[in-house]
Amino acid sequence: MLDTLTLARELKDAGIEPQQADAITHVVQQAAEHADPATRADLDTLRAEVRAELAALEARLIKWMIGTALTATGIVVAAGTAFVVAVFRALG
Repeated sequence: MLDTLTLARELKDAGIEPQQADAITHVVQQAAEHADPATRADLDTLRAEVRAELAALEARLIKWMIGTALTATGIVVAAGTAFVVAVFRALG
């Protein structure tokens, strides 16, 4: 719980004008009263959502990597085939 009296006194002792100290204390009190702190359940839900998103990203990354590997393999095979054909044409 927020001790507004102590907060206001500390602000005044720090050299803040009394009206400003009271206004700051009021704003801080309102913020504390209307705060919506995260609960354990909120954190657990967020953790599950993050894990699900990471799993989806991992699956997309694996698909991309496989596609890239297959494309690279296709390029190497095509280049090798073109080379072999060129060699046979040159010899034959």
